[in-house]
Amino acid sequence: MRAFLYSVEPFGPLDDQAWSVEQARGSTADCGSFARMKKVLVMAGLLFFVTGIVGLLHPDFTYHKAEEVAHVGPVRATVNEEKVAHVPAAVSVVLLVAGLGLPVSGVKRP
Repeated sequence: MRAFLYSVEPFGPLDDQAWSVEQARGSTADCGSFARMKKVLVMAGLLFFVTGIVGLLHPDFTYHKAEEVAHVGPVRATVNEEKVAHVPAAVSVVLLVAGLGLPVSGVKRP
């Protein structure tokens, strides 16, 4: 008995490549990329969630900024300024919701 391999050419010749059911559905290599994407979404969600919690618990961050105010010959005058950055509670809540939503919604498996 002789087996036949059917070739589908929807847009012209395929350079002697035959289409199969596996090629039409996607190869099994897509399964690995799905798992990688899911891991990335879980890690991003965890990062957003932790950042949201830190923003709610500690909404004010202080940092120091050094500014050069004068430069005369070899002498330089700098001023160290302490600045405060405020993280709004709404931003922290959005980060918490995104941190919970990313892994849950994720990429749906076909």
